Amino acid sequence: MSTISIIGSGGMAKAIGGRAAKAGYTVEVISRDPAKARALAEKLAAGATAGTYGAAPAGDIVILAVPYASAAAVVAEYGDALNGKVIIDITNPVAPDLKGLVTPAGSSSAQEIAKVAPAGAHVVKAFNTLFGPVLARGGRLDAFIAADDPEAKARVSTFITNIGLRPFDLGGLHMAQTLEASGLLMIGLAKNGAGTFDIALNVDIDSNRLQEGSKMLGNEEIIRELYAAAEGQGTDIEKFVSMFSDEGYMRDVPSGTEFRGQAVGDSIAGLVNAFPDVHRELLNIYVAKNVVVVELAIRGTHKGELALASGTLAPTGKAIDVPCCDVYHLESGKIISFHCYNQPSVMQQQLGVGLG
Repeated sequence: MSTISIIGSGGMAKAIGGRAAKAGYTVEVISRDPAKARALAEKLAAGATAGTYGAAPAGDIVILAVPYASAAAVVAEYGDALNGKVIIDITNPVAPDLKGLVTPAGSSSAQEIAKVAPAGAHVVKAFNTLFGPVLARGGRLDAFIAADDPEAKARVSTFITNIGLRPFDLGGLHMAQTLEASGLLMIGLAKNGAGTFDIALNVDIDSNRLQEGSKMLGNEEIIRELYAAAEGQGTDIEKFVSMFSDEGYMRDVPSGTEFRGQAVGDSIAGLVNAFPDVHRELLNIYVAKNVVVVELAIRGTHKGELALASGTLAPTGKAIDVPCCDVYHLESGKIISFHCYNQPSVMQQQLGVGLG
């Protein structure tokens, strides 16, 4: 299980940390005030820890959840302890009177942080267009990212997907300037036109246009979209089905069962009914032209009836963590085959079902 480190103990640290803990990550909370770090760690989940401020963070991804005024200074203080880390900057560098941004002309908070970060660290802008209470409430939201390093961007995209959000790539780190302006836009909208902070930016893509493939989304992004539509939080069965071609199918390899058309959605709905908090943690994604292979773990809590070959299993309240490998073949932006290699025996054993 991977670890995510969060420097900060405020509302955004709590919201992101809560979603990360629920998704199965080990969360390390770091603060100048050790008591605040311990208090937040205790609220998140069993296994969450309080780190030592200034020491090398345990996580490969470090979320900088501090005010803009101190963000660059924090990174400078850490120095080489952040070497090799992916640093996520979530700050909004807005003026106290909300009349503009306080970053140097032609720069952004993320770019200023990158200037003082170790050479081996990579800065990614993300989460700044999301409000903490909305993020903490759950559901599928859109998260926008900007970074120069492709690998760092991919790792953050995977993290965002794993905590139930939908990542959208805006381009290089220079686009952080636009994201930070968007953060100010959201604050202005919340305080004026919307009259509430219970709002979020959303990208509406007509699923029929996904067939444009390379013009809209790459094959990896399409598959990430598919998993996001199947999350227990924010399940969108109609969208899931629409991402298959007319002749597309899903095959459960262990049982040999094939699903086509609406039956594809019914199979996903059945799992969500049995495990309302079902989450697929994407561990590795491999892309070779029109083939996408995903190593993942299916996690959730058994709170609904589960159909098994031996009959229907009543809710047990037990958690599952089932290793799985999915293989997709796509053409023109649509899925033509989805082969799911899961391990039903592992799931049944975790649920206490006898196999013999």
